[in-house]
Amino acid sequence: MADAAVDVRKACNGIKRTSCLAAASLTGGFDPKDLAGAAQDMALEVLKSIGFDVGNDDRVRSVMPMVLEATSGVIFDAARSGAASLEQIVRTGVEAMTAVAKSRAVVRAMEPLWPGDMDSVTSMRITTAAAMSHVAVEVDAFDFMHAPSECIKEATKLLVKASTDTSRRLAPPQSSAAARLMLTQTLMQSSARMFAAVWKGYAQHLTAELDAMGEVERNARLEQMEATPISKHMETIAERFLALLASVSAEALDVCLEPAAERSRQNARPRHR
Repeated sequence: MADAAVDVRKACNGIKRTSCLAAASLTGGFDPKDLAGAAQDMALEVLKSIGFDVGNDDRVRSVMPMVLEATSGVIFDAARSGAASLEQIVRTGVEAMTAVAKSRAVVRAMEPLWPGDMDSVTSMRITTAAAMSHVAVEVDAFDFMHAPSECIKEATKLLVKASTDTSRRLAPPQSSAAARLMLTQTLMQSSARMFAAVWKGYAQHLTAELDAMGEVERNARLEQMEATPISKHMETIAERFLALLASVSAEALDVCLEPAAERSRQNARPRHR
């Protein structure tokens, strides 16, 4: 049964990988073979960055479907956002994924959820790294006059905490480790997309304000932006994102609970012979 579960998971990884690369090829006009090679190269670089033994073929084969799904998603997002070249996509993607995958803050947040289970922790590191690529695309477009790595680091701390806190709240006490892993991965992926959308919306608002200013006023505003800590810039984004996550989580929970509540009501009704 365990082998069957692994096979299904790998099949799902493969479906997501190939669909992302196909969409990236159509969106960006890239050669499908070049995209597949880029996804493979990115996957190996990310694994190396977290100290994974890429010389162990069995270990690489066991995790590669998951990592390739992640890097293919990164490629698709970059192609959809209008990245000019495959080289740019690979460089930006590897930098963003590596910075997050190597983060000790991510590991410290994940280890209490799966104590002693390094496979699950590694899986979450890869998931988090891939999810943050959504944010990296928006940071690349608007970085508040700060280093992109600084923006990604601050955003990662917020998203990891939000995802793990929400997972603890939503997961029933009897949930298996595998179920909690799936829930937390889904929350991380969904949270990153929502956060990226909030970042983009706020950035567009600030860009419109800057465009409406004269040169002197705009330069003064940019200098002020650069002098303001990125954590301060993040406050408005964080407030909007956390409110959105709470709303989405509550709605998702209601949808899940409604069928169960209806079944309970039906079971409670007296049955007439």
